[in-house]
Amino acid sequence: MMKIRAKQIEKFWSHVKKVESGCWEWQLSVSDRGYGRVTFHPKTYRTHIVAYFLSKGDIPKGKFVCHTCDNPRCVNPDHLWLGDPKDNTHDMIVKGRLIRLRSKHRDSISKYPGVSFRKEKKSKPWRARIMRDYSTVWGEEFDTEEEAHQARMKALKSLL
Repeated sequence: MMKIRAKQIEKFWSHVKKVESGCWEWQLSVSDRGYGRVTFHPKTYRTHIVAYFLSKGDIPKGKFVCHTCDNPRCVNPDHLWLGDPKDNTHDMIVKGRLIRLRSKHRDSISKYPGVSFRKEKKSKPWRARIMRDYSTVWGEEFDTEEEAHQARMKALKSLL
């Protein structure tokens, strides 16, 4: 459960701009994937999660706050819904967001399962992940595809 003081809540909403699409867009700091972020010391949160919490209450363990609008800056409570990892993945597939790089950019395809290239990353563009039940249980970034593969294999052995 987040602990946010009344003054912080007021300040949070003051950094939101309502746009024509119906989205309420966060106007300050955003992550490299475009999600708004805010810090209530000592922790940093994604703004859509804070907006959901402030408007609708606690977020059950294992649930994600998802967007109907697919706008990562949006904090409009009417555009936010709770889903589990499977729901979130299904939503991405239905809306065509899961295949973000795979089919369009040949250099994003790895010869190793669980390893992918992220063109937008300047340093350590190779990501290795191990997933269980639609959630990442291990993940790191590397300079080369081979490093990513070797680390993933080592992690797989330690997780068994």
